[in-house]
Amino acid sequence: MNKLIFTGRAAAAPELNAYGDTKVARFRLIRNDYAGKDENGERREKQVTIPFTAF
Repeated sequence: MNKLIFTGRAAAAPELNAYGDTKVARFRLIRNDYAGKDENGERREKQVTIPFTAF
């Protein structure tokens, strides 16, 4: 079994749907990743959105 740990903040409340007997949740995590330094030597970050679908 694989184990993955994602960190971030929820972009919005999860979207919950049912397809027959299968329930599906969709949500997005937002995190800031390091993007180098700017011209002044200050740390820059870029926002990354990670979409998830769970069933």
